[in-house]
Amino acid sequence: MKTQGFVNFYNNCAITNMNSNPVISNPNFTASLNEQVNTIDSFWQSQEYISQKQAESLKQAGNNQLQNNQYKKAIQLYKRAIELKPDYADAYFNLAKAYNSDGNKEKAILTYEELLKISPNDVEALTNLGECYKETNNLNEARKYYQKALDIDPRYDLAKRSIKEIENQFLAKTSPKTAKEELNKQSAENLEKARNLVMTYCPESITKDLEGITLQFGETNSMSGHPNIAQYENDKKTITVTNKYIWAAPEVIAAYLTHEAVHAKDRDPYSSIKEEQDAYRESVKFWLAHNNGIKDPEMDYASSLYLINPANLDEKVKEVYSTRDSSIPQYSPNHGIAAYGLEKNSDNSVFSKIKNFFSSLFSKPAQITPQFNYDQGLLYGQSR
Repeated sequence: MKTQGFVNFYNNCAITNMNSNPVISNPNFTASLNEQVNTIDSFWQSQEYISQKQAESLKQAGNNQLQNNQYKKAIQLYKRAIELKPDYADAYFNLAKAYNSDGNKEKAILTYEELLKISPNDVEALTNLGECYKETNNLNEARKYYQKALDIDPRYDLAKRSIKEIENQFLAKTSPKTAKEELNKQSAENLEKARNLVMTYCPESITKDLEGITLQFGETNSMSGHPNIAQYENDKKTITVTNKYIWAAPEVIAAYLTHEAVHAKDRDPYSSIKEEQDAYRESVKFWLAHNNGIKDPEMDYASSLYLINPANLDEKVKEVYSTRDSSIPQYSPNHGIAAYGLEKNSDNSVFSKIKNFFSSLFSKPAQITPQFNYDQGLLYGQSR
């Protein structure tokens, strides 16, 4: 096997050094290394290793199906991966997400519970299990799992805000008026805190036109079945953040306001891949600088891509938004398209401008862009 070369390399190095005494080969070391090599070689040839590689291949195939919303196909692939590797935590996690996306909450719950037997401190799994229980209106169980996640990581905002939301729902059962007053107060105060963060820390190019925009919590639209976290409606000059974020940390809300502010400053109803990429970059830069140690799964995921390479974030945005909305164009005004619809290009020759002009005429769909700009997040359908 290839690893035998390590032993050969060691033995070949046991030669006289030109500037020192001879280097004496250590027979005990060689024997120990030989033993380790034999152990590795045996594992590579074992059924365990073969099953592990097959399971990984099946999981990746399942990930591809999950990303394409082929939930039932993904479920079968993940189940086969788990059969080959019964302690495969990532396959269990993805299987639970697939069941949940397919509308089978009961099996999603059972799968998360199996996963937690393998990995009891998985904060994301605990929180997702809490989400499943909340969506089935089992609020006591939901709060229990959110609290377990929070006990492990007190900075995990999704668990924290979910507990606050559930507490308000419990209050509404005994004192609906008080619960509504608390909800309205939280909504107003949290939105104002988030707005102040944006106005204080975002560049003026983003904030200068935000004064005339109404900020609110409310119901948001859906694209391809996925509800928006936040959206900008040009005809109403309004940025709406989903009601699910009323109890979120203001830093989290501010990151989404930053995203939508990039759309709002254009004062048009159009969006594009490039515009979403620009908006994500700005929201991530805000988040990295001003998250105050708070953890949010959506923003942290986008930030991790950006930190590896900003191009990685751009690629993920393109992948997600083009999958959810096949009509979204590559460019929009102020985001890759200059005056008269000419694509921005370092080549300013007349030939290049003519080429770009005609290219934009045939490549940009007419009047099919939605009348609002939106942020749905990148994690929906994202697998391990």
